[in-house]
Amino acid sequence: MCQAESCFLPTNDNVAFTARSYTWAPLVERYPLCRQPITFLEGMKTIGGNGDATLREGVAIHQYLFDSDMTRRAFVNHDGEMLLIPQQGVLDIKTEMGSMRVPPTMIAVIPAGIRFSVSIVSDAEIKEARGYVFEVFGTRFALPELGVLGANGLAHVRDFEYPVAAFDLEAPDRDNMWEMAVKMSGKRHSYYQAHTPFDVVAWHGKYAPYRYDLKRFGHLTANVDQLDPTAFCVLTAPSKWPGVSAVDFCIFGEKWVVTKDTLRIPYYHRTMATELCGIIRGEYAGSTRKLEAGGLSFEQSFMPHGETYEAHNRDMSASREPVKTSSDYLGRLAGAREKIKMFGENQNR
Repeated sequence: MCQAESCFLPTNDNVAFTARSYTWAPLVERYPLCRQPITFLEGMKTIGGNGDATLREGVAIHQYLFDSDMTRRAFVNHDGEMLLIPQQGVLDIKTEMGSMRVPPTMIAVIPAGIRFSVSIVSDAEIKEARGYVFEVFGTRFALPELGVLGANGLAHVRDFEYPVAAFDLEAPDRDNMWEMAVKMSGKRHSYYQAHTPFDVVAWHGKYAPYRYDLKRFGHLTANVDQLDPTAFCVLTAPSKWPGVSAVDFCIFGEKWVVTKDTLRIPYYHRTMATELCGIIRGEYAGSTRKLEAGGLSFEQSFMPHGETYEAHNRDMSASREPVKTSSDYLGRLAGAREKIKMFGENQNR
């Protein structure tokens, strides 16, 4: 695993706080694929995070870029739960509990301790897969409290899909061993076994991987003011502090703005949360820096940020009739409690 950092404490010289805003190009432009095959394991690189996996508290943000399947290899993360967000390429995720096919605009969650393998669904045009990974330590992703929304809005339990039990009919073969790659405290360990790890015949319970189609999300609209990002929250991971999340995963996609004769003026603002924003598809006009699909932007907590001058003019002169907003899919990670530390060299585009 190239750069799967899991420690963001002052004792780690590879990480540092930053008070600047950053925008990164897609991972393929920063780290072009080399001639040798790259799997999901080797193609994951850490961007930032906070806390530490051994303390069971914190979060890590990774991006992945790979072009080869994990053949006779499985991965298990002992550090925390992982949220996978494909941006390009359809993922075929094989787990102990069964398989999940996860295209862009869908997400998948893999709990800690679950063995899985990632392949790319064959496509004549797309030869590589890339996307984002959010990893949480000592907590798990869950649906946010709906509060005044009651039983409606945002994401529904019924739309989350669990895999059906499936197992490999494969006899043990000591001449063709399986590699088990383990991530523990940010370091990679490996051991080998003669039998497939995907030999679970049946299972029950809720400690299992799942997927969710972001197109099923019930968006709220911001008609008058800059709506708090938690109004777009798909999943949240609570921290040890009551009422404070370790991380919120929010999505901005297709929605209708239906209020007539109401002026919404975009403005600069500051938020308590550190925000990281990536694009699954579409274009983003909310920043003075160009943010491309597969890229990533970073705003430290309490740092001023907001719409571009062009976006301000567009909204000031926009029609007051009901309108459907663009079909961009933007994933936002809002770290509500800690400042995010950046890993390695900061690349500002």
